Amino acid sequence: MGEWDFSVDLKNATDEEYVSWCRYDGGDCGYGDRRSVTANVRYQF
Repeated sequence: MGEWDFSVDLKNATDEEYVSWCRYDGGDCGYGDRRSVTANVRYQF
């Protein structure tokens, strides 16, 4: 019989807005990703 594999990946669970990177101090910055949830189900036979 086959084998099941389940996984869930949760990023930024509180959906917090945050600065992820800046090219220089005080300017040209980018925000981090919003909340995301990914689920996977695999069956190996």
